[in-house]
Amino acid sequence: MQTTAKNNLKKTPNWGKFFGKFIPYLKNMAQIITLQEAQELTFAYQDSAMAVNQTIATSVDKTSILNLLNQPNCEGMRMYFGLDENNKLTLVIVGTNNLGNDMTTGQILDRMNLCPFYCDNNSSLIQP
Repeated sequence: MQTTAKNNLKKTPNWGKFFGKFIPYLKNMAQIITLQEAQELTFAYQDSAMAVNQTIATSVDKTSILNLLNQPNCEGMRMYFGLDENNKLTLVIVGTNNLGNDMTTGQILDRMNLCPFYCDNNSSLIQP
């Protein structure tokens, strides 16, 4: 049974600020989507002007993610978009605590394998 956002609002008293408005920090925010939905999202980006000569994906190893998540008091992670020294889109990943706050004194991940270059050329999420 999936927990709805409304139910999370009742259980989670923690609030964060988003564009000047306070919003609740919701646990279990990610939703499983279908391959078709994933393709619609990734293909839309790949077709956009933003993706021209730009990163379309990154990959990170399991050990790095587990080390980040296994930090004391880490309850999740947040991914920030950034630009590397070559002006390519990258992700910066930081752990979050039970209040949804970034754990910036802990491990922070970057320098993942960027696609193009390190791609799964057979992926259903990359346009042919």
